[in-house]
Amino acid sequence: MYAKLCHLRSVIAMQAIVIYGTLCVCYSRRDNDPADSDDEFEDASEVVMEDDDFFSGGAAGSSSDGMGIDGVTSRRLQPLIPDDFGDDVMASLRFSEEFAHRYGNPHPSFFPGTLSDAIKESCQQTAKRRKMLAIYLHHDSSVLSNVFCAQALCSDSVSAFLDENFVTFGWDVTHHSNKQRCIQMMTEHFGSIAAATVRNLDIERFPLLALVYKLRGTIEIFQVCSLQGWPKCPFLNVVCNFSSRSSTVTSR
Repeated sequence: MYAKLCHLRSVIAMQAIVIYGTLCVCYSRRDNDPADSDDEFEDASEVVMEDDDFFSGGAAGSSSDGMGIDGVTSRRLQPLIPDDFGDDVMASLRFSEEFAHRYGNPHPSFFPGTLSDAIKESCQQTAKRRKMLAIYLHHDSSVLSNVFCAQALCSDSVSAFLDENFVTFGWDVTHHSNKQRCIQMMTEHFGSIAAATVRNLDIERFPLLALVYKLRGTIEIFQVCSLQGWPKCPFLNVVCNFSSRSSTVTSR
């Protein structure tokens, strides 16, 4: 039974990579299709808030106590990583702690260290212990970031799937200084093309998820995927399928 479950997890994880590759092709084609772009935002506000407005509680529909919009705790929002905050280890710890404060449980277990260490913990392990690396990039000025986190990323199935199959590294690119740090990390570990993707991405296309895996001795980003259209994202269907099938195998 255990062998079947391990095999199932491997198959589903690789399906996720293939599906994300398909997603990215779709998004690149849709960049030139204004009709699809309009559909994506039919249920979202078109207002993009400045950093100071967002962190001073300017999000519409929030209150000083209780729960705010989309299930996000509505205490005065603090940046996931403040401007020019400490070294990379301190910044990643801050991201994890503030993410938990803001969105509660469940949520993915973000790696408490540098991107370099996250790569070692995931892609540079023995074949038996090796996992994929998921790099989650958050931008608070994107109107879809909080909706995606509250309704998808922090769901039971998605959180469990990421924790089981990935090491997840989170970073906040809301502030310019932190975006520059992210670009430097991407350049160091994955080269100029990956860095340029982050540098040139419009705010409205965040949040972003990069999938990294070691294949034939090389650590590469398989895809950098905008989660702009997450309600239609096939990855969530894969996660739900994984959850139901793994439960069936376990019960046998």
